[in-house]
Amino acid sequence: MTGAVSYSRERRLVALACRVLAMEGLVETTLGHVSLRVSDTRFLVRARRPAEHGLLYTTPEDIALADLDGNLDPGEPPIALPAELPIHAATLAARPDAAAVVHAHSPAVVACTVADLPLRPIVGAYNIPAMRLALAGIPRYGFAGLIRTPERAAGLLRAAGERPVCLLQGHGLVTRGPSLAAAMLAAIDVHVLARLTVTCWQTQRPLIEVDPDDYRDLPDLGPGYDEQVWRCYAAKAERLPVTPAGGPG
Repeated sequence: MTGAVSYSRERRLVALACRVLAMEGLVETTLGHVSLRVSDTRFLVRARRPAEHGLLYTTPEDIALADLDGNLDPGEPPIALPAELPIHAATLAARPDAAAVVHAHSPAVVACTVADLPLRPIVGAYNIPAMRLALAGIPRYGFAGLIRTPERAAGLLRAAGERPVCLLQGHGLVTRGPSLAAAMLAAIDVHVLARLTVTCWQTQRPLIEVDPDDYRDLPDLGPGYDEQVWRCYAAKAERLPVTPAGGPG
Protein backbone atom coordinates (compact mmCIF):
# COMPACT_ATOMS: atom_id res chain seq x y z
CA MET A 1 0.00 0.00 0.00
CA THR A 2 1.52 3.31 -1.02
CA GLY A 3 1.85 6.26 1.29
CA ALA A 4 -0.36 8.33 -1.04
CA VAL A 5 -3.43 6.31 -0.09
CA SER A 6 -2.48 5.10 3.38
CA TYR A 7 -4.79 7.54 5.26
CA SER A 8 -2.81 6.85 8.41
CA ARG A 9 -4.41 9.65 10.42
CA GLU A 10 -7.93 8.66 9.37
CA ARG A 11 -7.30 4.99 10.16
CA ARG A 12 -6.17 5.97 13.63
CA LEU A 13 -9.35 8.00 14.15
CA VAL A 14 -11.64 5.18 13.04
CA ALA A 15 -9.78 2.73 15.27
CA LEU A 16 -10.10 5.15 18.17
CA ALA A 17 -13.84 5.51 17.53
CA CYS A 18 -14.26 1.73 17.69
CA ARG A 19 -12.46 1.65 21.02
CA VAL A 20 -14.70 4.42 22.33
CA LEU A 21 -17.80 2.41 21.39
CA ALA A 22 -16.50 -0.51 23.42
CA MET A 23 -15.43 1.60 26.39
CA GLU A 24 -18.84 3.29 26.55
CA GLY A 25 -20.74 -0.01 26.38
CA LEU A 26 -22.24 0.33 22.89
CA VAL A 27 -20.55 -2.82 21.57
CA GLU A 28 -19.46 -6.14 22.99
CA THR A 29 -16.67 -8.40 21.71
CA THR A 30 -16.30 -8.23 17.89
CA LEU A 31 -19.66 -6.90 16.69
CA GLY A 32 -20.09 -3.36 15.38
CA HIS A 33 -18.19 -1.05 13.04
CA VAL A 34 -17.43 2.56 12.16
CA SER A 35 -16.74 4.07 8.75
CA LEU A 36 -15.27 7.37 7.58
CA ARG A 37 -15.48 8.81 4.07
CA VAL A 38 -12.10 9.71 2.57
CA SER A 39 -13.17 10.57 -1.01
CA ASP A 40 -16.29 10.68 -3.17
CA THR A 41 -16.08 6.94 -3.80
CA ARG A 42 -14.02 5.44 -0.98
CA PHE A 43 -14.25 5.07 2.76
CA LEU A 44 -12.40 3.47 5.65
CA VAL A 45 -14.23 0.89 7.75
CA ARG A 46 -13.48 -1.36 10.69
CA ALA A 47 -12.82 -4.86 9.30
CA ARG A 48 -11.54 -8.15 10.72
CA ARG A 49 -8.11 -9.67 10.61
CA PRO A 50 -7.56 -13.38 11.29
CA ALA A 51 -6.31 -12.57 14.81
CA GLU A 52 -9.40 -10.69 16.00
CA HIS A 53 -9.39 -9.19 19.49
CA GLY A 54 -12.62 -7.22 19.39
CA LEU A 55 -13.48 -3.54 19.15
CA LEU A 56 -11.97 -2.62 22.49
CA TYR A 57 -8.52 -3.39 21.07
CA THR A 58 -8.95 -2.00 17.57
CA THR A 59 -5.77 -0.68 15.94
CA PRO A 60 -5.26 1.14 12.61
CA GLU A 61 -4.31 -2.21 11.08
CA ASP A 62 -7.95 -3.31 11.60
CA ILE A 63 -9.21 -0.49 9.37
CA ALA A 64 -9.69 -1.21 5.66
CA LEU A 65 -10.21 0.95 2.59
CA ALA A 66 -13.27 0.06 0.49
CA ASP A 67 -15.34 1.62 -2.27
CA LEU A 68 -19.05 2.41 -2.43
CA ASP A 69 -19.64 -0.79 -4.43
CA GLY A 70 -18.43 -2.80 -1.45
CA ASN A 71 -15.02 -3.79 -2.82
CA LEU A 72 -11.82 -3.92 -0.81
CA ASP A 73 -9.22 -1.57 -2.29
CA PRO A 74 -6.62 -3.55 -4.28
CA GLY A 75 -3.80 -2.00 -2.27
CA GLU A 76 -5.08 -3.34 1.05
CA PRO A 77 -3.60 -6.41 2.77
CA PRO A 78 -5.91 -9.42 3.21
CA ILE A 79 -8.72 -8.56 5.62
CA ALA A 80 -12.43 -9.44 5.88
CA LEU A 81 -14.85 -6.57 5.32
CA PRO A 82 -17.93 -6.50 7.58
CA ALA A 83 -20.88 -8.66 6.52
CA GLU A 84 -23.02 -5.55 7.01
CA LEU A 85 -20.85 -3.34 4.82
CA PRO A 86 -23.99 -2.31 2.84
CA ILE A 87 -25.02 -0.18 5.86
CA HIS A 88 -22.00 2.02 5.26
CA ALA A 89 -21.81 1.87 1.47
CA ALA A 90 -25.50 2.63 0.96
CA THR A 91 -25.59 5.44 3.52
CA LEU A 92 -22.48 7.18 2.21
CA ALA A 93 -23.65 6.78 -1.40
CA ALA A 94 -27.14 8.13 -0.70
CA ARG A 95 -26.08 10.91 1.67
CA PRO A 96 -23.29 13.13 0.30
CA ASP A 97 -23.61 15.14 3.52
CA ALA A 98 -22.59 12.12 5.60
CA ALA A 99 -18.91 11.85 6.45
CA ALA A 100 -19.18 8.92 8.88
CA VAL A 101 -21.46 6.03 9.82
CA VAL A 102 -21.64 4.11 13.09
CA HIS A 103 -23.27 0.73 13.64
CA ALA A 104 -23.37 -0.48 17.25
CA HIS A 105 -25.16 -3.15 19.28
CA SER A 106 -26.10 -1.07 22.32
CA PRO A 107 -27.75 -3.47 24.83
CA ALA A 108 -29.94 -0.63 26.14
CA VAL A 109 -31.18 0.20 22.63
CA VAL A 110 -31.87 -3.48 21.97
CA ALA A 111 -33.85 -3.68 25.22
CA CYS A 112 -35.95 -0.66 24.22
CA THR A 113 -36.78 -2.12 20.82
CA VAL A 114 -37.64 -5.52 22.28
CA ALA A 115 -39.82 -4.09 25.06
CA ASP A 116 -41.29 -1.47 22.69
CA LEU A 117 -40.12 1.40 24.88
CA PRO A 118 -40.13 4.69 22.96
CA LEU A 119 -37.19 7.02 23.42
CA ARG A 120 -38.78 10.25 24.62
CA PRO A 121 -37.32 13.59 25.83
CA ILE A 122 -37.12 12.62 29.49
CA VAL A 123 -33.84 14.49 30.14
CA GLY A 124 -33.07 18.17 29.81
CA ALA A 125 -29.79 19.87 30.67
CA TYR A 126 -28.31 16.49 31.61
CA ASN A 127 -27.95 15.67 27.91
CA ILE A 128 -29.35 18.33 25.61
CA PRO A 129 -28.46 16.59 22.31
CA ALA A 130 -30.18 13.37 23.47
CA MET A 131 -33.29 15.33 24.41
CA ARG A 132 -33.40 17.03 21.02
CA LEU A 133 -32.91 13.75 19.16
CA ALA A 134 -35.82 12.24 21.08
CA LEU A 135 -37.97 15.34 20.64
CA ALA A 136 -37.52 15.21 16.87
CA GLY A 137 -38.27 11.49 16.83
CA ILE A 138 -35.97 8.48 16.56
CA PRO A 139 -37.20 6.05 13.87
CA ARG A 140 -36.95 2.28 13.96
CA TYR A 141 -36.22 -0.26 11.25
CA GLY A 142 -38.39 -3.30 11.93
CA PHE A 143 -35.93 -5.94 10.80
CA ALA A 144 -33.83 -7.92 13.27
CA GLY A 145 -31.53 -9.74 10.85
CA LEU A 146 -28.19 -8.78 9.34
CA ILE A 147 -28.27 -5.89 6.90
CA ARG A 148 -25.97 -7.46 4.34
CA THR A 149 -27.71 -6.74 1.04
CA PRO A 150 -28.36 -3.47 -0.83
CA GLU A 151 -32.09 -4.17 -0.52
CA ARG A 152 -31.93 -4.37 3.27
CA ALA A 153 -29.75 -1.28 3.40
CA ALA A 154 -32.29 0.57 1.24
CA GLY A 155 -34.98 -0.41 3.74
CA LEU A 156 -32.88 1.01 6.55
CA LEU A 157 -32.42 4.27 4.66
CA ARG A 158 -36.16 4.55 4.04
CA ALA A 159 -36.87 3.96 7.73
CA ALA A 160 -34.28 6.53 8.82
CA GLY A 161 -35.48 9.19 6.42
CA GLU A 162 -33.88 12.52 7.31
CA ARG A 163 -33.07 11.53 10.88
CA PRO A 164 -29.40 10.98 11.82
CA VAL A 165 -30.22 7.93 13.99
CA CYS A 166 -32.23 4.80 13.33
CA LEU A 167 -32.85 1.98 15.80
CA LEU A 168 -32.70 -1.60 14.55
CA GLN A 169 -35.29 -3.96 16.00
CA GLY A 170 -33.59 -6.43 18.36
CA HIS A 171 -30.24 -5.47 16.86
CA GLY A 172 -28.85 -2.04 17.75
CA LEU A 173 -28.55 1.32 16.01
CA VAL A 174 -27.09 3.13 13.02
CA THR A 175 -26.06 6.78 13.01
CA ARG A 176 -24.60 9.07 10.38
CA GLY A 177 -23.10 12.52 10.69
CA PRO A 178 -21.28 15.30 8.87
CA SER A 179 -18.20 14.34 10.89
CA LEU A 180 -16.92 11.34 12.78
CA ALA A 181 -17.51 13.23 16.03
CA ALA A 182 -21.15 13.94 15.14
CA ALA A 183 -21.92 10.34 14.18
CA MET A 184 -20.22 9.01 17.31
CA LEU A 185 -21.94 11.41 19.69
CA ALA A 186 -25.34 10.68 18.17
CA ALA A 187 -24.76 6.98 18.87
CA ILE A 188 -23.54 7.61 22.42
CA ASP A 189 -26.36 10.03 23.22
CA VAL A 190 -29.02 7.58 22.06
CA HIS A 191 -27.34 4.80 24.01
CA VAL A 192 -27.38 6.95 27.16
CA LEU A 193 -31.03 7.87 26.63
CA ALA A 194 -31.96 4.23 26.11
CA ARG A 195 -30.07 3.19 29.24
CA LEU A 196 -31.91 5.79 31.31
CA THR A 197 -35.22 4.76 29.76
CA VAL A 198 -34.69 1.13 30.73
CA THR A 199 -33.59 2.09 34.24
CA CYS A 200 -36.64 4.28 34.80
CA TRP A 201 -38.98 1.73 33.24
CA GLN A 202 -37.77 -0.86 35.75
CA THR A 203 -39.15 1.28 38.56
CA GLN A 204 -42.63 0.75 37.07
CA ARG A 205 -43.31 4.46 37.44
CA PRO A 206 -44.42 6.70 34.55
CA LEU A 207 -41.62 8.53 32.75
CA ILE A 208 -41.92 12.31 33.02
CA GLU A 209 -41.00 14.17 29.86
CA VAL A 210 -39.29 17.56 29.87
CA ASP A 211 -41.80 20.40 30.09
CA PRO A 212 -41.87 22.21 26.71
CA ASP A 213 -41.54 25.51 28.59
CA ASP A 214 -38.14 24.35 29.77
CA TYR A 215 -36.81 24.06 26.21
CA ARG A 216 -36.31 27.83 26.14
CA ASP A 217 -33.67 27.56 28.84
CA LEU A 218 -31.58 25.02 26.93
CA PRO A 219 -28.90 26.70 24.81
CA ASP A 220 -27.74 26.07 21.28
CA LEU A 221 -24.50 24.24 21.98
CA GLY A 222 -22.88 25.52 18.80
CA PRO A 223 -20.94 23.87 15.97
CA GLY A 224 -17.88 23.14 18.12
CA TYR A 225 -19.68 21.12 20.76
CA ASP A 226 -19.39 17.74 19.00
CA GLU A 227 -15.64 18.08 18.59
CA GLN A 228 -15.22 19.24 22.19
CA VAL A 229 -17.03 16.24 23.65
CA TRP A 230 -15.43 13.86 21.15
CA ARG A 231 -11.99 14.97 22.36
CA CYS A 232 -13.00 13.92 25.86
CA TYR A 233 -14.01 10.42 24.76
CA ALA A 234 -10.96 10.11 22.50
CA ALA A 235 -8.59 11.12 25.29
CA LYS A 236 -10.05 8.45 27.54
CA ALA A 237 -9.72 5.77 24.85
CA GLU A 238 -6.16 6.78 24.01
CA ARG A 239 -5.15 5.89 27.56
CA LEU A 240 -6.05 2.24 27.02
CA PRO A 241 -2.85 0.40 26.01
CA VAL A 242 -3.14 -1.54 22.76
CA THR A 243 -0.38 -3.58 21.17
CA PRO A 244 0.27 -3.43 17.40
CA ALA A 245 -1.04 -7.00 17.19
CA GLY A 246 -4.41 -5.85 18.46
CA GLY A 247 -4.28 -7.39 21.91
CA PRO A 248 -4.18 -5.76 25.34
CA GLY A 249 -0.90 -4.12 26.17
